[in-house]
Amino acid sequence: MNKLKITDEYAGRRVDRVIKLIFPSISKTLIFKLIRKKKICVNGARTTPNYLLQIEDVLFLPEFEESKEQKKTKSSTFKRNFTIQTLYEDDDLIVIDKESGIAVQPGTGVHTSLVDMLNISYDYKIYPIHRLDRGTSGCIVFAKNYPAARKLSDDLKNKKIQKSYLAGTLGQWQETIKTIDNASEEIKSHELYKYFNDKEATTKLIKFKVFDHSSMVTLMPETGRKHQLRLHLSMLGYPILGDDKYGNFEINKKIKVKRLMLHANYITFNHPKTNELMSIESKSSQTFEQSIKSLDKLL
Repeated sequence: MNKLKITDEYAGRRVDRVIKLIFPSISKTLIFKLIRKKKICVNGARTTPNYLLQIEDVLFLPEFEESKEQKKTKSSTFKRNFTIQTLYEDDDLIVIDKESGIAVQPGTGVHTSLVDMLNISYDYKIYPIHRLDRGTSGCIVFAKNYPAARKLSDDLKNKKIQKSYLAGTLGQWQETIKTIDNASEEIKSHELYKYFNDKEATTKLIKFKVFDHSSMVTLMPETGRKHQLRLHLSMLGYPILGDDKYGNFEINKKIKVKRLMLHANYITFNHPKTNELMSIESKSSQTFEQSIKSLDKLL
């Protein structure tokens, strides 16, 4: 049995979530089962999944970490299927230019995730600061230590991190509006509004380019609701090409689009340690625009 003495990095966090951070490939079901059977305990005594760990607590864990050979095999599989394109890196954080098709975090049905790839590459815990859908490409920030993760997460919550996205949409953009807001009657009355669960969501429209049958729109979300950009564009009648949930399924099938045409092209934030303003742009934004133009010819 392994022993982990709790420090500032994990203090104040739930037992089950700390274990999931340390061993992302271990399912929550197994964690709960091991806690019930006292295979996982704190200070030698029975614990509960929601117990908040304290500094100096000792967490007792069974031997379920992957072997070095398993990690090596897993790592080589990742490298065959995906590559990690680094846009910026220092001792506290790393910004990745994510490929479309790879999930950010482990989960049900996810065999390859960026978190797994980075944990294996660095051999220590890497923290994702925000989300991108599996089909979305572009800039995503990870912290290399808990203090940096906490600072960046707080900044995200307080809307101090700005992100802009490029979206390839069906139809020639003709809207004059500058803001899509869930408070508007047009949005509230739409059948897709139910996916927001009555929560506010605001998206700024920055600029757009119009092609023969499609458009490329630059968007800046002011809130971070699940699938917010995909829903807002679909509600306006300009669904994102390749969107298999809110898009035009007939068109997607016709042009055989292979990915969601949504790309995180820019992110701006303050460095968690130096407070320096960081503005980072994806290197694949031009390639993304060319992909939209290629799809436009098939419409």
